[in-house]
Amino acid sequence: MITRPRFEELNLDLFQKCIEVVENCLRDAKMDNSNVHDVVLVGAVQAAILGGGIGNEKARDLVLADVTPLSLGVHTKGEVMTVLIPRNTPIPTKKEKVFNTTMDDQTVAGIQVYEGERARSKDKG
Repeated sequence: MITRPRFEELNLDLFQKCIEVVENCLRDAKMDNSNVHDVVLVGAVQAAILGGGIGNEKARDLVLADVTPLSLGVHTKGEVMTVLIPRNTPIPTKKEKVFNTTMDDQTVAGIQVYEGERARSKDKG
């Protein structure tokens, strides 16, 4: 037997990680926790959709969209990550941007692609 307080104590670090994820999600949605009335586990929703919404009329009308979990960008002058595709962009997606070379008559350029939310590419990895 385990008590609820002991269970919470043993799992405190896991709960903190979950809270951080939820806070990030709310911030991305420009909401606060007072706007949340129900929580739906995405895996449960995906299972219901794949199962044809069996036993749940609402699940038949749901559409889940895949998104980029982190921003995608390229390394540019000054060790800056220039974001091309912001996080939470629905995928598939396409983005074009014109960049200039750093020297006249330059014929070759290396392109380093990064993901994440830090502004400087040197902070990635």
